[in-house]
Amino acid sequence: MRGVMLAVGTPPKEVSDWSGIKLWLGKTGKMSIKRRIMTLDYAVLKSKKRTVKVIGKLINSVHIDKVQQISKGASIFYAWTSGVLMDLDEDFGK
Repeated sequence: MRGVMLAVGTPPKEVSDWSGIKLWLGKTGKMSIKRRIMTLDYAVLKSKKRTVKVIGKLINSVHIDKVQQISKGASIFYAWTSGVLMDLDEDFGK
């Protein structure tokens, strides 16, 4: 979930732990996770090479099977984040 939050532009210090992530997940309106995902500017994210690298490391450190066992909802966010990284970097996932 930290990777998702970073992808949509959340400041890294604000999502360094689960309590920070939960605060951001609870936001509504323009700051809701749904709206932020729907309005993600891929060009802006792609320009943040360090952030993309961190997200890639986070995603690669977790296996989808384990995520699915723990939470079906989290597995959807995992798949979305993986898809975003594949769109940004053709070599991701190889």
